[in-house]
Amino acid sequence: MAIPKFSDLSSTVQIVVILVVGVALWGVSEYLALRPVSASNATKTTQANTLEREVAPLRPFRERVRALEADNRQLENQLENLRRIVPNENEVDNFIRLLQTEASTAGVLVRRFTSKTPVSQQYYVEVPFEMELDGAFYDVMQFYDRLGRVERITNVSDLKMDALQSGTGRAAGRYSYSANETVTAVCTVITFFSKEEEPAPEPAPAARGRRPAPRRAAPAPAGG
Repeated sequence: MAIPKFSDLSSTVQIVVILVVGVALWGVSEYLALRPVSASNATKTTQANTLEREVAPLRPFRERVRALEADNRQLENQLENLRRIVPNENEVDNFIRLLQTEASTAGVLVRRFTSKTPVSQQYYVEVPFEMELDGAFYDVMQFYDRLGRVERITNVSDLKMDALQSGTGRAAGRYSYSANETVTAVCTVITFFSKEEEPAPEPAPAARGRRPAPRRAAPAPAGG
């Protein structure tokens, strides 16, 4: 039986044929184009699942790292506060300026600073100064009260006070005093510095053994 020509078919059949051919072509093209993509997606999904299984046990550590970072920042702040209280460097100039500032605020006049021998302890060094000052009694007491409230650790010992009334007292005549000054004081003020860790000494190189010098043969006695 001869196959009828497309043009000889009715319009309805032609439409059906066109739709069938179009659907077939679309199916083939989708199959050929999407099959590699589907295979690639499947491979990537498998890899993602594998990575997810490997990463899952590490997720708690991520939260732990955040907590450790927060603890580290807190410890750094505490260390900074400790360095202000007990510096790790011998900042004598800053300490003297601190005393001068507190004395000036309290209305006290500092006459003398005398450095004394530092005392080395296991973890810190005591640095004492003998300080002489004068002023009104309540101003001197206010100065010592302010020293007790400074951020940096400061101890006062060996406090001796004398009156300046009517030109008497141990320090009378040494300086020119104003009318409102009534007492003079001498004390030892101690500040502290933390010790820096000293590097461990390097082991001494092993002494190389010296070879003993060869003995010289004794000369033969001369024949008689």
